[in-house]
Amino acid sequence: MVEVLPERLRDIYKALSNINRLKLLQFCSEKELTVAQISQKLNISYTLTSEYVTALERHGFVKKTKKPDNSVGVKSLVKFKETGEFELK
Repeated sequence: MVEVLPERLRDIYKALSNINRLKLLQFCSEKELTVAQISQKLNISYTLTSEYVTALERHGFVKKTKKPDNSVGVKSLVKFKETGEFELK
């Protein structure tokens, strides 16, 4: 079993403690979306959305890809179950 340092665990909980970050994960678990599309769905700024994506990527919850048009695609690595539970893919 891998030991998780308390600081790392705190940072993971912090990354998941924001309702918009959780919504972002759910939106992007259904299909890949761009940062612009996510910001529209969440009704928040592009900059804030980008910061959320970066925080979630740092902890392995999303994967970013650069598109040919220079937009950034985001795909959630979290699988949501009908029961409300979730797991990393």
